[in-house]
Amino acid sequence: MFLSDCCFYLLKDLLIRDPFQLVFSGLYFQKNIPFSQNNVKKMRIALILAIGQAIDRGFTTFITGMAQGTDIWAAEIVLEKRRTNPALKLICALPHPNFEKPWQADWQARFSEVLRTADLQRTIWPVYAKSSYQKRNIWMVDHSALLIAVFSGKAGGTLNTIHYAQQKHVEIMYADMQSEGFHDPV
Repeated sequence: MFLSDCCFYLLKDLLIRDPFQLVFSGLYFQKNIPFSQNNVKKMRIALILAIGQAIDRGFTTFITGMAQGTDIWAAEIVLEKRRTNPALKLICALPHPNFEKPWQADWQARFSEVLRTADLQRTIWPVYAKSSYQKRNIWMVDHSALLIAVFSGKAGGTLNTIHYAQQKHVEIMYADMQSEGFHDPV
């Protein structure tokens, strides 16, 4: 079924690291810290370039944590590219059920559309817990050979994910926001 199509290997009901899987981590949208349209465009260009480079290197399976911002934008780019490259697969790693419920309606709609068209979804923790986000990030890195990071230099989930990827010897590709004139939201 879809597991063999996605190049996954099932071992005790857990996906194991595939050399052609990668994960995204990066800036996320917050209602009180909106991204300017200019910065969203620059972030999207950087993601398109990074995802294109990964595909050129043979990566075919992408894991998204489904957060507002980098995760959903990256997932949408993968789904766009999948239209012309059906070998591409998308896995949605949800930290806990219903984590999108407090979001604005437009983000909930994007979340639902990505989830609907993804090849596989995994809910990492059965209920909300503050630690469920870090557990999701660990799960994603543990199942990836490459991390594409959109990193602002600030402490938080992306920095924790980068540190964990370094510990696990997972390659890190930084989406080049600086050359695009990107400035982190203040």
